Amino acid sequence: MDRLQLEAKHRKERLNIHSKTWGSKLPEDEDLIDLTYRGAWTLSSCKIGNGIQQLLDPNIEPYWQSDGPQPHVITIEFPEKTAISYVLMYLDYKIDESYTPSKIHIYTGSSAQDVERTSTATFAEPKGWELIEVKQRSGTSTTRCFVLQIHIIANHQNGRDTHIRGVKIIGPRDGNEGMIGELIEGPSKKVGKSTNNYEIEYTPIRASKRRFVSDFEGLTIR
Repeated sequence: MDRLQLEAKHRKERLNIHSKTWGSKLPEDEDLIDLTYRGAWTLSSCKIGNGIQQLLDPNIEPYWQSDGPQPHVITIEFPEKTAISYVLMYLDYKIDESYTPSKIHIYTGSSAQDVERTSTATFAEPKGWELIEVKQRSGTSTTRCFVLQIHIIANHQNGRDTHIRGVKIIGPRDGNEGMIGELIEGPSKKVGKSTNNYEIEYTPIRASKRRFVSDFEGLTIR
């Protein structure tokens, strides 16, 4: 194994270790669940081979790469009105450099055509999971919506396209009880659409001592 192969192997191992650390970013005094795999995900654009499947891969070596004008947009549409508290994003400036987002807006609403901005976040050479609180205009820390959008407004070094290596959508268990029951007891969904617009197959979530954590074993597209 040559030096470059060894470096690539070590980077992959490091990234896969960090992919499991997102739960440590959440407040310990809140009873939260992972809602990531309950929505239909759409990307404004993507490079072939760097789409939703890579964005939602349980490891963070794969990544979404946009392929169009800014703002780059991730849209998540939920089947019912859903309480959301936080968005987690995995960003790594050391690896992605000018592809790394430096400013994002979070929008929520009743449809993709009826959203309003609820949060703004800026990043300075980030490395790891970044926690963004999703607030209503009233200032409360949880918003209820059918649609959540992440708008990448700017990248480091004025980069054009973006790399995001992971996204998690987190909400309170209180207010999402029906969704939890469906996740635990209901069947998985498989609805294939296209490279940058499809629903995903999810697996049930399991209860941990502190909070609910998602079990995800991959995507199925048909």
